[in-house]
Amino acid sequence: MGARGKGKGRKGQDEGSDADSDSTTVRKEDTESVGKGKSGGRKGKPKRGEEESDSEDGGEVLLRHLCDDLTEKRAATRVSALQGITSSLRSRILDSDEAVDAVTPLLAVLKKCASAAEAVLAANALSHVFITMAGDSGDVVEDTLPVLGGLLKSCKHSSVRCSVAGSIGMLVFCAGEGDAEALGVMRRLAGYFECGSEEVAAASLKAWGLVATGVSDRAL
Repeated sequence: MGARGKGKGRKGQDEGSDADSDSTTVRKEDTESVGKGKSGGRKGKPKRGEEESDSEDGGEVLLRHLCDDLTEKRAATRVSALQGITSSLRSRILDSDEAVDAVTPLLAVLKKCASAAEAVLAANALSHVFITMAGDSGDVVEDTLPVLGGLLKSCKHSSVRCSVAGSIGMLVFCAGEGDAEALGVMRRLAGYFECGSEEVAAASLKAWGLVATGVSDRAL
């Protein structure tokens, strides 16, 4: 009887051990299931395409907000927005619609010309728009050249005129205008080679040279 009792005791211990093992296995599986979550797997790194899409969406929203800030009453806010726009444009490629959306508020700043500092920043930001825009830019050229040409001709601030001359050169160069249009811009720029301001003359000459690089040798 004692031996049988001991045998039963061992058997009970073995069964208890098996039960504990099964319980441990279940708990481990539950833990792994919780770790994976309801989504069906642990969240890994986003794919490259997803990262780029999120980045582009964020950049577009940021640019729109910065452009909205250009209408604020505080000059410091407008200056900060202009600096932010330039910084944002350094890392983005704009399609034609985005380019137009960015150009419109920047041109409004130039037309208002509340201060030379704001106008210079706006002209420089426009240059970055021209560099980063892609696709059809015809509307941008038509909307922008008259405003820039007027400022180059009549603005009283030499610093603004210099920045505007650079924007004109960058616009025509990046837009890939035809020889006839480019030559017309070059003639207007040449009119400022002897304008009484060395800075404006130098900026106009530099812009003239940039436009000239896009004109065919036959047209020159």
